[in-house]
Amino acid sequence: MLRISDARTRAGLFHLKRDLEIPNLKPIASRPVAAAPRRSVEWSKERIAALGTTEIAQLRVNAERLNDPDIMGRCDEVLKERKTAARLAAKEVRNAAAAKAAAAAAKAAAKAAAAAEKAAEAKEGVQ
Repeated sequence: MLRISDARTRAGLFHLKRDLEIPNLKPIASRPVAAAPRRSVEWSKERIAALGTTEIAQLRVNAERLNDPDIMGRCDEVLKERKTAARLAAKEVRNAAAAKAAAAAAKAAAKAAAAAEKAAEAKEGVQ
């Protein structure tokens, strides 16, 4: 044990003798290294897919922070699949809306043509 000089004790820096004792410390290299904590949850692709998009994004951030490339990759795959599915769904909605708009335009054109024909017949009948 190392002891601090009696001059400090006399100066009132330490009150008790036990305060003067400094334990021998081991160098950092000789200390036992704690094993990396195991994951308490196994994240399969199906389990990740069951989460919401914001939860998947947060899981990916956590996996990146914990340096777990497997989970990061699975999250990226699920997010990419969702983005593709959303893009396809939006395209289908756009196509359906375009078809509906085309049908409505055709119906309006037919109605306008019928009205024009009726007006022409009425004009001929007046003369």
